[in-house]
Amino acid sequence: MAVRKPKFNVGEFVFLKTDPDQLERQVLGVIDYGLIYQYIVACGTEQTNHFEWEVTTHRNVLLGLN
Repeated sequence: MAVRKPKFNVGEFVFLKTDPDQLERQVLGVIDYGLIYQYIVACGTEQTNHFEWEVTTHRNVLLGLN
């Protein structure tokens, strides 16, 4: 049986792939749903939950060019 690990860790800074402002967010928590992970991230006072495929460690500068 393979050991699964979250792609992002608590305290790590990430970006949302679809955020046009590409604001930096910090991972506050990880929810394990068995087959997928969901991340609780914060930007300022706002907290949101996102699945692994929505989050990246790299800023997408092309989104801000519109």
